[in-house]
Amino acid sequence: MRAHLLVALAAGLLLLPKGRAQEATGELEQLTKLERQVLEAWKNKDVGTLQKLLREDYVEVGGPGRLPRAELMKSLSAVSVPDYTLEDAKLLRLNRDAAILTYQLTPKGTPDLKGPLATPAHVSSAWVRQENGWFSVFR
Repeated sequence: MRAHLLVALAAGLLLLPKGRAQEATGELEQLTKLERQVLEAWKNKDVGTLQKLLREDYVEVGGPGRLPRAELMKSLSAVSVPDYTLEDAKLLRLNRDAAILTYQLTPKGTPDLKGPLATPAHVSSAWVRQENGWFSVFR
């Protein structure tokens, strides 16, 4: 009886990491898809989509400084986002309901025809899961 219990316990432990790996892969795909939706909303100046994906306390930090969600929405019309590629996405799980997505963002083309864009950027984007889905809280 004990031998059967130990075998069952060992088999369960062997399967646990694979299940977590599959879950993490699914979340990587899901959060990468959501991140692409955010980038497309920036590109298309789609305030409605950004309001759905960025949590109320969202903060953007970059070269110009710290930009809370409300200020970001106001400045959206002045932003020009060219086409881009998102590559090498990786997921760092903080807990069941929080994760950081990291990736390389390479702009394609030129914004406002003022010259070439900078080299690829390495981006970190924090996401939290709530009862009604994942929301971006920081980039």
